[in-house]
Amino acid sequence: MSDPAGTATGTVSVEVFSDVVCAWCLIGRARLERVVAAFTAAEGAPAVDVVYRSFLLEPDAPRDRNGSLTDHLAERMGVGPEVIDRMMERIAGIAAGEGLDIDLSRVRAISSFDAHRVLRLAHDRGLGRPVKAALTHAHFVDDRHLGRPDELTEIASADGLDAAEVAAVLAGDAYADAVTADVAAAAAAGVSGVPHFVLTGPGLPAGERLEVSGAQEAAVLEVALATAAGPRG
Repeated sequence: MSDPAGTATGTVSVEVFSDVVCAWCLIGRARLERVVAAFTAAEGAPAVDVVYRSFLLEPDAPRDRNGSLTDHLAERMGVGPEVIDRMMERIAGIAAGEGLDIDLSRVRAISSFDAHRVLRLAHDRGLGRPVKAALTHAHFVDDRHLGRPDELTEIASADGLDAAEVAAVLAGDAYADAVTADVAAAAAAGVSGVPHFVLTGPGLPAGERLEVSGAQEAAVLEVALATAAGPRG
């Protein structure tokens, strides 16, 4: 994994491997963004550069799929639907604590590959964070279909991307290599679950990274940021 291009000296870098169709990633993003906002508002705090990298929970998922997410996960995990329902209720309760009103029974178990291609375009245009938020919100809260190019174009262009450029990306294979490279980098680094946070900064020895795995509580992310930043002058 390489440092995000353009990160200034003294800046804390946070790379987040996550999937836009991952509920725990939705929760992790909400916590991270809240922690970063509070951290950078403090006097003497360094800048924090957040970059969202691609991860595919289900690489072979289709762009569309019949049936509910409950049925799909029950079959995939080999458990009864009531087990999945309880799991979904727990996740929804945790999300509610972050101000997110989600109903996982309505969520589609579809491919996120094209959504990640749009996200890589957004990153190149300096809009990675707002477009990431828009995509996850659209999937989990607004019941939008991220497997359809027209819906992806509408969602992404509402947050600053040029609609024609998004449509052109989705009409071809642009950024497919970038998404694949992120997935390969995560695999090479042993990342098996997401969200997965990789921090670098002036508080860490040169070449050393601090890694935090899972949708950790805000306090864990606060400590990680403070450690990566080091003492304030």
